[in-house]
Amino acid sequence: MKGWIIVSTFTSPIDAHLAKTLLEAQGITVELADEQIVQSYQALSQAVGGIKLSVQQSDFLKAKQILIKAGYVQLEPQQDNAFLAWFEKITNKIPYINRLGLETKLVGSIVLVLIVGATFIFWLLIPSKLEQLINNKWCVDKLYYKGQAYTPHSIGLKLVFPGANCSETMSFNEDGTVNFPGFNSFEERCNWRFDNDSLYITKWEKDKSNHPYDDKHIKESEKNEKSIFPGIYSLEINDNIIVIQSKDLKIIGRVYKDKFKIGL
Repeated sequence: MKGWIIVSTFTSPIDAHLAKTLLEAQGITVELADEQIVQSYQALSQAVGGIKLSVQQSDFLKAKQILIKAGYVQLEPQQDNAFLAWFEKITNKIPYINRLGLETKLVGSIVLVLIVGATFIFWLLIPSKLEQLINNKWCVDKLYYKGQAYTPHSIGLKLVFPGANCSETMSFNEDGTVNFPGFNSFEERCNWRFDNDSLYITKWEKDKSNHPYDDKHIKESEKNEKSIFPGIYSLEINDNIIVIQSKDLKIIGRVYKDKFKIGL
């Protein structure tokens, strides 16, 4: 009986028909089930669950209230049905949803809550930009200085990993230092800080207690003709790709796959 829901059961065919007539007088379509069995075999009434009076799911609350008022259905304790009554009242105001049965709406709501909860937990588990920045070493194949592309080449002893996807890297360390690739020179160390979604790079200072990250210090670092790295950068990390960009310098990197080996 798709679309129908049992609103009450009766052991007496007379009571069932009186309730049916009462509901039909209110414009509610009603169906009776197992009436013939109960009439023919009264002893089987309890076994089959009595005569079942069913209405369309959308009429369930209205029909139940009518039958309660007429004394055919006993009023359930308020603490047992207060939530369901509230839930039915709210969901009956939603187009299309109000056509569904109470059980279907309850199951759908539970599934929706589980999906929303799982999505929220998933987003909580996604590492932040800062965590991704620190927890990865980044391949740097090229960088762009004032619009011109350059290929880095660091000299000296380097750690290269078999199966790695590049030899030139940059890494942001938890101690506030960052290592950039050189250009026919040794790797360059700078200081860094991430704040308000901006990445601040300054010249390296061993004593970081005297290492303010203010505009004056950044500008002094940018004037350092020996380095192109100091500046204020935007930071984007997506699909294992990193892009940091200041007014003059843009570096695009990708996650470095490491397997240890020593090389030059």
